Amino acid sequence: MYREYRNAARMTIESASEEIGVAPRTLAKYESGEIIPDAEKVFKMSEAYSDPEITHWYCRNACAIGRAFKYEVLDNVSEDSLHMLEKLEEETEEMLSQIKQARRALINSRKESGWCSETMISVGIWFREMLDVDHVIEKIKMEWGRKLDLRKFVSDHNKKCADKGYFKKKRGA
Repeated sequence: MYREYRNAARMTIESASEEIGVAPRTLAKYESGEIIPDAEKVFKMSEAYSDPEITHWYCRNACAIGRAFKYEVLDNVSEDSLHMLEKLEEETEEMLSQIKQARRALINSRKESGWCSETMISVGIWFREMLDVDHVIEKIKMEWGRKLDLRKFVSDHNKKCADKGYFKKKRGA
């Protein structure tokens, strides 16, 4: 898998290993599956090859948390930017259509002091629709992350959230 990403980036094993900070022989072992690289090396590969999909793939396949919570890569859908935005709009509309029912069920559950089966069903339907939206967003982040500096966008977003007071103080601070 890692070899495919390196080849797509048109890098030799020597130039890639130098940029990643490992010996060519070590990179060859990563590529053959003989050795599993640590997350830091995968992140460096992602940067060297300008492909954020590598980190997604690694988290999905080499990390227990990622196996449980990371989506499969949508690799059989259009990568056209306009099509992805249209898909996001479609999935968002489906999610929004379920919000009123989920909210009504939650209001009723407050009156009943807990979630009844109707609440679970309504919220579950909305939650599945929300995951569809999130999955499309992940695909857009991977595709556009090849062109945009996602780290800067995430950093700016985190600063905005901190400025709005959305984070509690860090422990030990």
